[in-house]
Amino acid sequence: MLKIEINNQSVSQFSDEKIGAVLKLSVDFLKEKRFIKSESINLSIALVEEKEIAKLNQQYRSKKGSTDVLSFCYNKTEEEIAGEIILAPEVIERYAQEDSRNFENEFIKNLIHGLLHIIGLEHSNEMFELQEGLLKQVII
Repeated sequence: MLKIEINNQSVSQFSDEKIGAVLKLSVDFLKEKRFIKSESINLSIALVEEKEIAKLNQQYRSKKGSTDVLSFCYNKTEEEIAGEIILAPEVIERYAQEDSRNFENEFIKNLIHGLLHIIGLEHSNEMFELQEGLLKQVII
């Protein structure tokens, strides 16, 4: 069972319903490909302002400045995966504009990126290929 809690503290154009739909499609895809074996998946999604994510980035990663996404895995067992994805829509929008990309697609990419870290993947060719495959599945 997938349980999603969304805490939107920012002025975001991305709806809670869309976030839920993207995560459901992504989790279903990852289960089908056997990257997720746990039945219970609890995700907390927070959309925060740039100054808040910069503070968290410093606190948890010892990195100065803002970032687009942070993810934290709180529990990963055969029975359950629990984690939190923190997104900064303001930063995502800026990065999208700098690279002439669509905000919605960039937001989805960051949401998926955070999910992949929660299930235990680290930056690698496998992770980025899986991320691209998921993007193709969920972007309409």
